Amino acid sequence: MTKLLLPLWLLFFSLPAQAFNAAFFYGTPFPQELRIYDAVIVEADQADFAQVPGNLQNKLYAYTSLGEVGPDKPYAGSVPAAAKMARNPAWASDVMDQTSPAWRAFFLDKIVAPLWLRGFRGIFVDTLDSYQLAASSPQAKAAQEAGMVETLRQMRERFPGIHIILNRGFDILPQVHDWVTAVAAESLFQGWNNATRSYVPVKEPDRQWLLGQLNQVKNGYHLPVIVIDYVAPNQRPLARELAQKIRTAGFIPWVSNPELDMVGVGSPEIQPRRILMLYNGMNNRDVIFSDLHRFAAMPIQYMGFIPEYHDLTGPLPDYQLAGQYAGIIVWSDGVPINNPRLKPWLLKQINQGLRLAVVNEFGFSRSNENLRPFGLNFKSSIPASNVEIITKDAMVGFEHSALVQPDTLDIIDAGKGSTPILRLKVAGQITDVAAYMPWGGYVLSPYAVYEIPYQQGTRWIIDPFIFFKRALALPDMPAPDVTTSTGRRLLMAHMDGDGFASNAEFPGAPLASRVMLEKIFKKYTIPAAVSVIEGETAPWGVYPKKSAEMEQIAREIYRLPYVEIASHSYSHPFKWQLTSEEGIGEDYHLPIPGYKFDLNREIAGSVNYINQRLAPPGKSCRIFLWTGNSNPGADAIAKTDALDLLNMNGGETTITNSQPSLTFVAPLGVARDGHFQVYAPNQNENVYTKNWSGQFYGFRRVIETFKLTDAPRRLKPMDIYFHTYSASKPASLKALEEVYDWALKQPNHPVYPSDYIRRVMDFNHSVMAREDNDWLFYGDGQIDTLRIDAKWGYPVINDSVAGYNDFNGDRYLNLVKSPVNRIALATEASEAPYLVDANGTLLNWRRQAQQINMAFNSYVNLDFTLDHADNCILSDEKGRIIRADSHIRQHYHYQTHAAGRATFRLSCPLAN
Repeated sequence: MTKLLLPLWLLFFSLPAQAFNAAFFYGTPFPQELRIYDAVIVEADQADFAQVPGNLQNKLYAYTSLGEVGPDKPYAGSVPAAAKMARNPAWASDVMDQTSPAWRAFFLDKIVAPLWLRGFRGIFVDTLDSYQLAASSPQAKAAQEAGMVETLRQMRERFPGIHIILNRGFDILPQVHDWVTAVAAESLFQGWNNATRSYVPVKEPDRQWLLGQLNQVKNGYHLPVIVIDYVAPNQRPLARELAQKIRTAGFIPWVSNPELDMVGVGSPEIQPRRILMLYNGMNNRDVIFSDLHRFAAMPIQYMGFIPEYHDLTGPLPDYQLAGQYAGIIVWSDGVPINNPRLKPWLLKQINQGLRLAVVNEFGFSRSNENLRPFGLNFKSSIPASNVEIITKDAMVGFEHSALVQPDTLDIIDAGKGSTPILRLKVAGQITDVAAYMPWGGYVLSPYAVYEIPYQQGTRWIIDPFIFFKRALALPDMPAPDVTTSTGRRLLMAHMDGDGFASNAEFPGAPLASRVMLEKIFKKYTIPAAVSVIEGETAPWGVYPKKSAEMEQIAREIYRLPYVEIASHSYSHPFKWQLTSEEGIGEDYHLPIPGYKFDLNREIAGSVNYINQRLAPPGKSCRIFLWTGNSNPGADAIAKTDALDLLNMNGGETTITNSQPSLTFVAPLGVARDGHFQVYAPNQNENVYTKNWSGQFYGFRRVIETFKLTDAPRRLKPMDIYFHTYSASKPASLKALEEVYDWALKQPNHPVYPSDYIRRVMDFNHSVMAREDNDWLFYGDGQIDTLRIDAKWGYPVINDSVAGYNDFNGDRYLNLVKSPVNRIALATEASEAPYLVDANGTLLNWRRQAQQINMAFNSYVNLDFTLDHADNCILSDEKGRIIRADSHIRQHYHYQTHAAGRATFRLSCPLAN
């Protein structure tokens, strides 16, 4: 049978045009995920909008009420009495007289003008039908309508370029439709009765009347129509059903609660990625020392979700979590927390539809009174002896056996609707120490993570990936991936400047920095970030006699085209946050004469030194690499952000063959008061050489770390992370060379550390959404890979997805640079040509009839792999034919020019 190669235009999935969409949110804090919508109507009185950020000015619409003034408005007491013409008892508000010049002036001067000054460029105008409560005659109604038209006319004249969305206002649309961006209306299928405080279905005659009005707006005035329906927060499936009905009717849906203080269901529907992570601050003054951060955050991030930490001992979030969070994890250790609000708060979240995963403790004492509301029956606590396993889920015993022996065991019955994870028998009694529940799941201490005696390490007893996914009912969502780009594992290198002044143990005792330049940086020409410590290299530092030579070496390194510049501080603080017992900190940095610790001097000062004395023309310091314990506070990270510096270091990814546990794999970083510290993907030679006290060849063991973080799951990129002093000893230098040689033999995609840092930040900012059966990815342009389980299907090759590569049972999707990527999955693989992998970033992938135009940027000589291209011809930007090196898959090797950018055309004529 002859298999015809179809024209490409038949093989590609065409993306639908992006339609206007909208969201409503009157709560606080403002969810940044809502930025994906074209219009977001907000309550401007919230503190979040004291000044509208520039990137949201064209999206945010401030709520205003032209027809009524409610008692909750700060200006309610200042409204002219003569402008009030009736009361609306359902909302306890005053109905305003639209013919009143005083009201028009007040509305424009006291309501709209302040919003304009704060940066709002969009206004949502509500209560346009309220005049009907007082105006009964046709003449009175016409006068009120004319008054509203005049107010809108003056608003447009006074505030040029203002965007207006009306709530209903059908009677004035014939006069104002050309001034309006969109029209909204409430309650097409289900509404809210404020008088009875209940959700009510819309009666059919009312719906038909409203449909007639809305279709006239859409078809007669060609305006987008937004429909807001109301559903309880815990009825998300019903919200999706109503949103689909609204879409089917031809309108833009937003289904939310009547307070409009939750992330509702729109088109597209945002998939919450944040997970609220609650830890016991009594035991861990800093979240980074909590088991929640050390052990749970990494699996959560691997599945594509974002940890958001909160201390159980403090005030609990009092805003609507439904729609914003994918779930809640409570990981409490030690004595119960004395927070009487915790239990009712958790029950409230469950009632609102949030799912809960509990590890070790709930945060309060185990008693029948406390556990019964969660469906658990606490019977007693008895000595643990001769414990037997009665029921064990397949994921139990993940890294360590469940046969651990606590001193006592609580006898707990998980009750109806539960599924046991680990059921034990002790002294003839049965206890459920771990179970899935209708509200989520729990694993009680010590059956989550086993601590090996004598501080010999930790091991997971349960599989955290399986437990958290099932307990929280996390969806099969494509995960933004920071380890891989265009189908290959990222490879980077970065050097902390410690030891720049050390004399190496080689003939002539050269400086270690000189050896590093000659033996490593000139030999291995992959992207690297190199830092110096000003207090070491500068003439005013601790080595003034060596300064001239060190600064010259630094200049030579920074002139290398594949080296980016980083600072490793001024005085190399060993601790960035000191407790009151640790004094003022002068013993925790290099002994620079006359220096007292100062954050500005450490960060801004060291960067200025590098830029002024060491950096070549056209280059500047881009990264700040944390020193010492690499545990900066929010104030320090904020200073790097203010300077537009990227920051990295910290984390404790030290998994090896002797400690082969995921508990030794750190998360991506940690958020502190709105600022984010990016962790190094893995640790440096100091860790592998027992703090540089011996076994100086030990850094070769980082290869074990590279392997264990690549399989069975790819958890980290490869980061060759070292200090200058690695070049001071023959053994350590040889180990570093072995690491480089091994890493370069692996399929890899070289990037700068700054590229990786930006990908991590993109991971924290990006948004996943669903529309129809497709996924939509809204990123900042840094992440170009989504990872799915290979069992979920194949991506449709289109202008959003250029191809994929399979590894470890996962499928890595190669995204095309775009503000939004639409991912459609199919049960069978496409026969269209697609990109398998490359060692460069994909800049462009566009189809035109029977050809594909593609562009790459690579920091090294470019090579890439195409599949299903055997009947195609590849040519470069000069029209030269590029031959494939391999016949199984079309593997191309191409020498890039100096800029690192290369463009190609793949022509695929019809087969005969």
